[in-house]
Amino acid sequence: MACLLTLFSYDTSIKQEKLERVRHVETALQILGITQVLVRYHDDIARIDIKRKNHYHSRLTERTAMVSETFITLGFHYVTLDLQWFQFGSI
Repeated sequence: MACLLTLFSYDTSIKQEKLERVRHVETALQILGITQVLVRYHDDIARIDIKRKNHYHSRLTERTAMVSETFITLGFHYVTLDLQWFQFGSI
């Protein structure tokens, strides 16, 4: 698990509510069995970062309605899957 602060772009002011939002959506994904995941915070956009070799992308695509509904309920307007897959320092 990465430090939550690394999930925000450099110019983002970090507030407790933003940290909690990211923590909650990552936990929701882990409940779906997607355990190696990062959610990058871009204001009202959540960018899901997973490793391609783990085949979590198929779990995500099977549950897109549930995932997007969860993220929107927690305050994001858009949910994306990073098709360049997980890379260190990709914020």
